[in-house]
Amino acid sequence: MGPAPHRFVGRVAQENGGFVRFRIVHRSFVACASAQAVRHILVSNHENYPRAFHSVNGVVVLGNGLIFNEGEEWLARRRMILPSLRTESVQGLCAISNEETRKILDEWELASRKGEPVDLLVQIYRLTISVMGRALLTSGVGREESDAFADNIRESIVLLRQRNRSLYNPPAWVPTPHNLRLRKVQRALDGFIERHIQEREQLHEASFPDDILSHMLRARHPDTGKAIPRGDLIVETKTLFAAGFETTGASLTWCLYLLAKHKEVASKWREEIDSVLAGGEPTTENIDQLEYTAGIIHEALRMYPPVHGLSRDALADDEICGMQICKGDTILLSIFGVHYDPQDWESPNEFRPERFLPGGEWKREAFLPFSVGKHRCIGNAFAQIEMLVALSLIGQRFELSLPDGFEVGENAFITLTPDRAIPLSVRLRS
Repeated sequence: MGPAPHRFVGRVAQENGGFVRFRIVHRSFVACASAQAVRHILVSNHENYPRAFHSVNGVVVLGNGLIFNEGEEWLARRRMILPSLRTESVQGLCAISNEETRKILDEWELASRKGEPVDLLVQIYRLTISVMGRALLTSGVGREESDAFADNIRESIVLLRQRNRSLYNPPAWVPTPHNLRLRKVQRALDGFIERHIQEREQLHEASFPDDILSHMLRARHPDTGKAIPRGDLIVETKTLFAAGFETTGASLTWCLYLLAKHKEVASKWREEIDSVLAGGEPTTENIDQLEYTAGIIHEALRMYPPVHGLSRDALADDEICGMQICKGDTILLSIFGVHYDPQDWESPNEFRPERFLPGGEWKREAFLPFSVGKHRCIGNAFAQIEMLVALSLIGQRFELSLPDGFEVGENAFITLTPDRAIPLSVRLRS
């Protein structure tokens, strides 16, 4: 469980028909890697399965925003924020992604001419932070500021994992060394967001730029007509920023790692880009034609789902797929395990983007990278557009490779990331 919780939970569940009960000291867990059972828990009977204690720990850093909230308050807030991710504020996402990706790739070109590899994860995180920063805040964030934000998010992920695995967690207000570190990270993240909100509030509403923050400032509660309270606005902005860059950055990194390892797939990828874009840039008009590139993204999301698992607590007894669930059980839903279930996926350990091409026969209920049900990720379309643009521009300019025999494992913290730096060699295409 310790070194690889994502693999452990998925494996023990699959070995026992998709469900198995186990205990860690005083706490009873149920591991689940059945697509049918996951749908029952997250869709059919979701009212019986609120988020588990892991969410309480996450609130310490990110606050009680969309990721961790529940009930009527959560639903009203989701309705207020969702339009900001579906209106004009993201229609310019292609242009933003093009501009920010080209900046990063200019750095890659310099590295290529010097014969130096690039640090893939660091570079991609810088890209996704810059895209998220501009879409959320228009003015974006500088390199030093974005690096500091990313460092604080990474530290918070490590600290939260330690908290989730600890047998005893004193309340967050108790000044233990661990809690003090968490509070320091929280203050840094809140301060970053608050500075940008203060700058926006100094403008007259009529002169607000057309970005996600402006839409959230204008949003009103569907019942009361009130704006999002200041403290909650900081929490929700921080949540969108952190979740938006972290999960997309991890997913795009895995895409490029897989492309560097699979030359035949990379060749087909570049052929499609050349055919569809003909040397131009990806736009809202042609991006849907990049079907093989989209298949690469979907297959990477299947093999390395950024959120590898979810946890839910049972409020009442239940029966799922013949197994008795007891009130108080904590259910560990292994998205990773569902994505590798041989009953749903042929040769699940193989990288096969073709399985997601139009007309392909794959079980949609067994593909859960953005979750399912009422808590389905509201930024999934945003993330996929960003990745399509980035992959298209990278494929236009570079051939990718890794050192001979180079392999990485997975760090299963909050998101599933590579367990070491990836020295990616980028060679300009002739």
